[in-house]
Amino acid sequence: MSNFMVENQTEQVSIFLEDAINLITNYVNYHTLPSLLEETPAGNERYYKGLLASMRRLLVFCEEGQDACFVLLNSQPFRKTAAEKILYKIYHQVIAEFFSPKSDHWYENSRSAYTGKNSIVFQ
Repeated sequence: MSNFMVENQTEQVSIFLEDAINLITNYVNYHTLPSLLEETPAGNERYYKGLLASMRRLLVFCEEGQDACFVLLNSQPFRKTAAEKILYKIYHQVIAEFFSPKSDHWYENSRSAYTGKNSIVFQ
């Protein structure tokens, strides 16, 4: 790919990560373990702890990715090889972690495209 395409993708990823960071930060700041247990008294405390930990882990990956994009986009000349490595790392840490989290607190329903339901299912 050309430098322009990689730079454009890096800019788009940076914007996406900024939006994701805002959403996840708002969720993690608003929802606490006691508030989740209060909403559903029959809820599993261990599950909620793991869920919040997974969300914080995902937030850290997003922030690291956005920081790396910021450094790349502000460096002159634009380093295509470094950007490709960062985009690859962001894909594996952020996107793959979202659709297949390490702790399996949620999972992607691969049949959701056929059923019209949400693709992410919380356990």
